[in-house]
Amino acid sequence: MDRVKKIFGIIVVVLVLVGVGYAIYSASNGTRRGEVKTTAEVNDEGLQLLYGDLGTDIKYTQNPAQVDYGIKQYPGSLPSAQKELSFQGTVNKSQLSVGTFTTQDSIDKVTSYYKAQLGQTAKSGDITSNKYGFNYRYITSEVSNSPVVIVYRTTTGTIIHLTRPGL
Repeated sequence: MDRVKKIFGIIVVVLVLVGVGYAIYSASNGTRRGEVKTTAEVNDEGLQLLYGDLGTDIKYTQNPAQVDYGIKQYPGSLPSAQKELSFQGTVNKSQLSVGTFTTQDSIDKVTSYYKAQLGQTAKSGDITSNKYGFNYRYITSEVSNSPVVIVYRTTTGTIIHLTRPGL
């Protein structure tokens, strides 16, 4: 569960960084200006944010369906139209690949599919926050460095994040 929370946290952090990269750069540049050189760059290819010995360097994945996440893409699902939701790179010295797909199928149907893919070592649960108003389901395995699947529902369909950690 701790590994799932760490991966989920990394995904959330990276997604937030993509949306507010410039704001983070501006705030951090004034905080420790004399101590740490801060670098931030967000462009059509990816994101790089370096702050001291911590950093995020990701490249958007042009075709998420062709990346090996260690688990199959959900049948009939399509890559997300939001290119910043599929990426590969390094987040604080940990390798990470994330592919984001959409389907109209229910969360329960998607969860069942991925549990079957992972077999007897599969486990799943919910990550919820009343404070921030989200409810995500995760599916992973007890096997070390297993892929992690995060699924949630929006008004337009079910979103599937396939994550292959290199933690």
